[in-house]
Amino acid sequence: MLSESCSMSPIIGCVDRVDRDGTVVGWAFDPRMPGETLGLILLLDNVRAAECICERARPDAAAMLSITYEAVGFTCQLGGEFFDDTERAISFVHATSGEPVALPGASSVRLPSKSAGLVALDADGRSLTGFVEGHGSSRRLTLVEVVVDGAPARIVSLSSKNADETSVAFKIALPAAVVDSPLAHEISVRHIETGRHLTGSPLFSKVSRRVGSFDTLTGRTVQGWGADLSSRRVERLDLFCDDKFVKQVVCLDPRADVKKVYGIGAGGFTEHLPVDIVHAGIRKIDLRFADGTSVSGSPRYLTELDLELGGLEWLLFGEPAADNDDFADELRSIAQILTLPARNADPKFYRFRTTELAYELIARIIFAFSAERAAHAIVTLALLGVHSCRGAEDFQVVLPVLQRLPPFAPLGLGLIDLERQRRRPLNRLMLAGVLLAQSEDQKAIDIIFEHFLEAPEGQSDGIAKLSAEMLIRSGQGNVAAELLMAKLIQ
Repeated sequence: MLSESCSMSPIIGCVDRVDRDGTVVGWAFDPRMPGETLGLILLLDNVRAAECICERARPDAAAMLSITYEAVGFTCQLGGEFFDDTERAISFVHATSGEPVALPGASSVRLPSKSAGLVALDADGRSLTGFVEGHGSSRRLTLVEVVVDGAPARIVSLSSKNADETSVAFKIALPAAVVDSPLAHEISVRHIETGRHLTGSPLFSKVSRRVGSFDTLTGRTVQGWGADLSSRRVERLDLFCDDKFVKQVVCLDPRADVKKVYGIGAGGFTEHLPVDIVHAGIRKIDLRFADGTSVSGSPRYLTELDLELGGLEWLLFGEPAADNDDFADELRSIAQILTLPARNADPKFYRFRTTELAYELIARIIFAFSAERAAHAIVTLALLGVHSCRGAEDFQVVLPVLQRLPPFAPLGLGLIDLERQRRRPLNRLMLAGVLLAQSEDQKAIDIIFEHFLEAPEGQSDGIAKLSAEMLIRSGQGNVAAELLMAKLIQ
């Protein structure tokens, strides 16, 4: 640019521009010495930075000044020590006399730090790519440091196959904590030898926009969905049991509902919990994103009742063959496991639902198996929970269904089999419950009293209470009172 001459100095001129590479362009003319070459010293914050010799032709300046002498322009180069991204004031003095010279135009300059290379963030936001300058023929190893939020994150060694190359390209994976973070992080890459940051630094990480849901936990089956909206890549969730990592879940199944809301066709998953991680009691099942945050709907809680209900539901919709003894054996095994008090965890409706489901099952398979095996399964299922510490609560569900069941051969065989094992307290109480339900009241009462009188010391209180409640629920209140009186006398 051209400017009016400054009235504060006999020397007139202008600083046209200062380029990013440190080139200073301008012109100056001393009317006291027309036709002579003028020399100026350029100062940055009063520190000598360059010498400017006005010897370049500037016909534009000569025309403005109405002079015939055109050699008034100058171009000078600032040194590398000023490339530190610091703003400095520009001033000039006469090269010979030291007289201050005021030139209008650019009054300050900020030169960017000289780069040791170039860095950029990959499109997926998971890696840094670029190159490092200064990889000369004397060495084939270059070290760079990745700095995240002002703190060193990692040092990477870069090497080139060709020792004559003056630069080396790189691709550096970002730490998972940065990639999966819901916050933006400031990232820089520094050339360790020179201490210079690569051009492009600092840059900012992409913010992860992860969404998902832990939809259901049925038996050992876990279902839900997950997606990363920031990168549209396939999401992977971490599955935990009681805060211990179990496996990684890949969200690849089609989900029409997710596609409708987020425009992502595949994001669902169905996974099965390993059998060996589920034990008696309650287990916390948690689904987490890679950054450790839980998915919506997580955690959920699993009891072994949940696990076995899954098995019962499978049996309910199965089509057993008449000779499928394995099917009956599995049914019996499941039923026996469910009757164990340790498995009868709160809330109570789990046990109630198990009992109700058992009778739906009985209606389908009662004549499907060999009589003896079916009897074992049916009798065990028929009295789920009756012998437990909360037996009376379960009996409210058990009794009405049992009373609707007509006498049938498999049940009779089951009773005979139980009679053979009358010395087992569990079977005696189960047998009494079945007899009460089948209106065989006197047989049931005899068994109950036998059970009560032979109960080991320390167990008779619980047996008396449970037996009395069973009798009351089946309409035998007088016998229950008699039993309790016998307990008091004892």
